[in-house]
Amino acid sequence: MTIIKKPLFFLPVESTPRELDYKLNIARKLCRHGIDVIIGNPPFIRDELHYKNFKGGFLEKGMNPLPSYYKSLKEKNIIVYCLSDEGAAHPAFSVTYEPAVESLKLAEKVFLWGEFQRKDLIARNSNPDLISRYQVIGYPGLELSLPKYKDYHNCLRPPSIGKDYILINTNFGSINGHSMEEVLKACPSMSPETLAMVKTSYENEKKGFALFRDWLDYIIQNFPTEHFLLRPHPVEKKENYAAYFGKYKNVTISQAGNANHIIAGAKLVIHNDCTTALQSYLAGMPVISLAKSNIDYIHAGWALAFGAQPDSKEQAVDLISHVLRLGHFNDSMKSSINQQAAEITSQMFCNLDHSTETLVETILSSMRNQFTAFAPYAVKDSRTLLQKFKAFLRKFFPLHYKVPIAGRVALSPFNKTDIHQRLKLLNKIDGIRQSYKIKKLYPNTYFIAGK
Repeated sequence: MTIIKKPLFFLPVESTPRELDYKLNIARKLCRHGIDVIIGNPPFIRDELHYKNFKGGFLEKGMNPLPSYYKSLKEKNIIVYCLSDEGAAHPAFSVTYEPAVESLKLAEKVFLWGEFQRKDLIARNSNPDLISRYQVIGYPGLELSLPKYKDYHNCLRPPSIGKDYILINTNFGSINGHSMEEVLKACPSMSPETLAMVKTSYENEKKGFALFRDWLDYIIQNFPTEHFLLRPHPVEKKENYAAYFGKYKNVTISQAGNANHIIAGAKLVIHNDCTTALQSYLAGMPVISLAKSNIDYIHAGWALAFGAQPDSKEQAVDLISHVLRLGHFNDSMKSSINQQAAEITSQMFCNLDHSTETLVETILSSMRNQFTAFAPYAVKDSRTLLQKFKAFLRKFFPLHYKVPIAGRVALSPFNKTDIHQRLKLLNKIDGIRQSYKIKKLYPNTYFIAGK
């Protein structure tokens, strides 16, 4: 019989490359305050919370439009918090679809990346109960893009990637990713509003990608001695890019590592309209957007503010030549980019250097209020014997067992060594000494406690 003596905190990690580093950063800060953490596989975590009588907190990855599930968690003394990894979108959440709204109302806090998103959500739905849940804290994932973490990323970048390449980050996931049928199978609870956005994105990308590809071909051909590393978005299919750019001997196509790891080894970053532009800018990397090639079809115009925006493919080549020669843009362009970037970050991305601390402080405050007198309890599992047997067997199955194809691409395996290495590197940056007890519970799911 398992006895729980303190509140637990649950951190789902759906996209391993995108989330693992910053979620472990959150986990170690919670552990320093005596909170034990279970981190990893979202379906397993959601099932554990549903079937067992755990008490504690749960940082959900956006709220599914299933209010009955979150209501049951609340009744069991689980405090639900919400943080989306697509928080730069507008709307950041679906607030016109009633089941989604009811789910959001059951969160203790709905964490937002910036003031722009909060105002946008209020304009779409002025329900006071919903508005009271919003808290603008920034996005902890972006904090790890800052220069202080460069050594961390260099240590974790796969050796096969090398360094000193021209990085091309792409994000045409609708046209170069999985089919609409596969996406719907992976996300069966998608709201009508989100579904409409996905369909619009598909049509725009179909037109925009051909134009972007034309500029990219021209650029690669003009720098035959430079090494280009083309990194498709995690939801894109690498083989699609191999079909387009595999003919070039100076182009490597890889999805290894995460964006921050790969940015740290680049000379400069080329993109269309991708969040990695902001990550690259925060890391001090020169950024060039090719969005002018398909400006009528982009969907994240704010991303263009963090770098140069050439008007033609010839101008793009000139800019790249300048950066390769000097390592930076000229003073006039740098000043213009910094001004644009400051305007966008002030609206959409707050607390860029301390969003993790803000999130953790908010969580600790509400958990301390709710669990002032915490009584140890025995864990009870409400699964039937058959369900328990199936859950036991699942521990030995492949990670992607019964995961829809579109959901597998971002779900990369990680182990205790990966967790230990990351926690040790993060603690070194902060100059602290902390050891951890780490125990595997399930494929890609671990218990972490400070010693």
